[in-house]
Amino acid sequence: MLAITHPHLMINGGIWDGLTIQLTLRPLVIGRHSTSDVIVDEPTVSRQHAIIVETPRGFAIRDLDFANGTYVNDRNLGSREHLLKSGHRIRLAASRITLAVRNGAAEHIVVDAPSVDEHRVATATPA
Repeated sequence: MLAITHPHLMINGGIWDGLTIQLTLRPLVIGRHSTSDVIVDEPTVSRQHAIIVETPRGFAIRDLDFANGTYVNDRNLGSREHLLKSGHRIRLAASRITLAVRNGAAEHIVVDAPSVDEHRVATATPA
């Protein structure tokens, strides 16, 4: 039997603690602006801070604003793209909210809107 896994992010912290977002072919923008797919409402987070995209090797994260940093497992990405693996933890700037990468079926929310302007996933603020 063929088992299909769907990589997803789980929000840790803030009002959306535990919310799950399935990764899809569409880029996922994370930031403070209301048009971001995942909104992290903290002053150190840029309006469009990072983006998760599918690559031929899997899903990768890119920092869109190098001023405050995007961290994977507490290492600053700088200008590099980082391939995401199950168990990786993403943090934006000095935010207390993290996004955990998991493999398996997403249980709560699937992000599948054709454009960023048509769909907003969640607003995350500090607890």
